[in-house]
Amino acid sequence: MMRLQQLVILLLFIFSSCSAAKGVVHTVGKGETLWRISHTYGVNMKAVARANHISDPTQIRTGARLLIPGVVKVKKVVPYTGPTSVEKNPKRFASDKGVFSWPVRGTLSSRFGTRNGKLHDGIDIRALRGTSIRAAARGRVVYVSDDFRNYGRIVILKHAKNYYTVYAHNKKNLVRVGQTIPKGKKIAMVGRSGNAT
Repeated sequence: MMRLQQLVILLLFIFSSCSAAKGVVHTVGKGETLWRISHTYGVNMKAVARANHISDPTQIRTGARLLIPGVVKVKKVVPYTGPTSVEKNPKRFASDKGVFSWPVRGTLSSRFGTRNGKLHDGIDIRALRGTSIRAAARGRVVYVSDDFRNYGRIVILKHAKNYYTVYAHNKKNLVRVGQTIPKGKKIAMVGRSGNAT
């Protein structure tokens, strides 16, 4: 009887260990993005994309079931509800109480919002290849990738008040995750990596 109990306990331990290593299944809710989901669970977005065979992180559907590797508890993800006032008005981005500055000298070629019938979720600035890209505000590097589909070489900084700035299509990234970057410091160089013209 004792051996049977020990065997059951051992099997339960193995099962719970395997479940923890495998992860949990998250059902994508309305307004949830792969970035928000990964950030909520504290899992690298590339790892989530790889575990779910996602080639384009911008194309996840509401209702899709995603495996979140290495976690044991399903979490509630705060959905994206639409552009903030900063996203709607790029001029405010430049003057929001002096918090942000423009990251590169160049021509504004595309604003945030609808473009060709689709949501364009960024601000495009046209500049010569190799032009310095500088941190728009003091922040910590939370993500760096040399091959993030559609966005190419990318750097993401986290700032005060839970702001994030994303610098994409870079020729070269010059920072690493965990670094604290002062406002105006060179973090990358303008390029055409990913889906860029």
